[in-house]
Amino acid sequence: MRVLLWMALFASSAAFAGPVNLAQLQEDYVAQTGDTLTDTLSSAYMLSIADGAEVVLKNAVVVREEYEGGAGIICEGSCTIFLEDSNFVKSNQSSPGIHIPEGHTLVIDGPGSLDVRSEGFSAGIGAGSYYSDCGNIEIRGGVITAVGESSARIGGGSIGSKCGNIVISGGEVNAKGGGGAAAIGCGSHG
Repeated sequence: MRVLLWMALFASSAAFAGPVNLAQLQEDYVAQTGDTLTDTLSSAYMLSIADGAEVVLKNAVVVREEYEGGAGIICEGSCTIFLEDSNFVKSNQSSPGIHIPEGHTLVIDGPGSLDVRSEGFSAGIGAGSYYSDCGNIEIRGGVITAVGESSARIGGGSIGSKCGNIVISGGEVNAKGGGGAAAIGCGSHG
């Protein structure tokens, strides 16, 4: 039922953009409502989602190498990510896998899965490290696996960063705390 409702909302959107093959990008990209992001982005290009946009991740892989700055996916404001099939997002040590700015909300929904990781002091979904804050996170559906180290897997990074409200109303969430951090909530020294 939820999938049909989502598809009906997309069908009525005048801003439908269609599929975007991440492997073919040759510059930074800001996803818009109706974009379906597919394939692999493992380069220096930044991937953002426009404020208010509703996008689909469908078999998408986004990898930010350690030497590159920035989150795997940056929400420019409030946005919705709908999951189809299997998706993977990984950032470097100082940035979260998916970042939401303070005062805004990220909604994750859909029948697909998302494996989201940060290798260091930033959350899988949420805040970066060292006082970098984030907004609200709402998970309504999907199978979410979040991995970090001294950060919350979903929520705050380490060293004083904070996150807004975290609401999980559906789906399946796999997150395990460690390194002085909660699985969902605050990072170490947060």
